[in-house]
Amino acid sequence: MTSRMACAASAQLGAVAMYAGGSHGGCEDGVPIRKLSFGFFTADNDFTQAPVFAAHLQWRGTIGCSNDAGTETGPEVAEGYRYSCEQGANVVWRKYKAGSHDWPSGDRGVDVRDRMWQLFQNHPVP
Repeated sequence: MTSRMACAASAQLGAVAMYAGGSHGGCEDGVPIRKLSFGFFTADNDFTQAPVFAAHLQWRGTIGCSNDAGTETGPEVAEGYRYSCEQGANVVWRKYKAGSHDWPSGDRGVDVRDRMWQLFQNHPVP
């Protein structure tokens, strides 16, 4: 659903993010009007981990991201990368150690919310 909204309403959004989200990372009708930043967050033991990883790869291709990645760190982050893309957008990929499909709590929950908020603040609606 997040990817669909990112495609359909890209002119009204600055950035989007999902935790343990859907399986489609690109736009069915081609490239969105504006290239949005997108945060993809999941956990090692989440059944959506593989589809979320595939969605992040597809979104990176859709909005023209570099293959060079900066490292993302945080509490319990097993893998974390940030990619620079066309029109000043970024794609963030974070996979957390252990965990599940449930919304995270504790330090991990704080980290997910803070990183999503940072993405939104860094990419406001133009």
